[in-house]
Amino acid sequence: MKIVVILIVCVVLGVAVLTWARSARTAAQSAPSEVMAGLRNQALTISGKDLGVSQSTHEPFAVIMDIGYPQAVVTVVSFASGDASIYFSTGGGVLGGVGHESVRKAAVAFVHESSHLTAKMQSAANFPYAAPGAVRFYVRTNAGTLVAEAPEKELASGKHEFSPLYIAGQGVITQLRLITPAK
Repeated sequence: MKIVVILIVCVVLGVAVLTWARSARTAAQSAPSEVMAGLRNQALTISGKDLGVSQSTHEPFAVIMDIGYPQAVVTVVSFASGDASIYFSTGGGVLGGVGHESVRKAAVAFVHESSHLTAKMQSAANFPYAAPGAVRFYVRTNAGTLVAEAPEKELASGKHEFSPLYIAGQGVITQLRLITPAK
C-alpha cells in the first residue's frame, strides 16, 4: 500500500513539474512580444504632458505606424522630441534613436508630416494592429488619438493621400536601421 501511495505522489509531482516547466518555457518565449506590445501600448496612451511636450491641443506629438505582414506587425513610433523606435509584434526592435541626429530629424519630420493629415483621420478608442497588407497610422494629440488606414501598396505607390506620411515613416525606419549594428 505504501508503494502505491509513493508511486501516486511521484506521478503527481512529475506531472506538476512538467506542467510548470512547460508554462515557464511558454512565458519565456512570449515575453519579448509582450514587452514590445507594452511599449506600443504606452506610446498609444501616454499623454503629451507626461512626455513634457507642450504642443497645442490638436498638434501631434507622436505618430505610431503599424505595417501588417503575414508573420508579424512592424510598429514605428516617433515623438515630437525626436525619439523613435521600431517594435516587432513577435518581439525585439530598435529602441530610442533620439541619441542620433539623423533619427531625431526623421522622427520630427514624421510627426510634422502627420499634422497635414489629422483632419482626414478618425478618432480612435481602440488600437488594433494593422492587418497583413495594410498600414495603420495612429496620431497622438493632447485632444486624443486619431487613426487612418490604407493598403501598403497604395501608400508605396506615392499616389495615396497618406503616401507622404508613409514615406516619412519609412525615413524613420531607414535612419534607425543605419544606426543599428549588423548582426
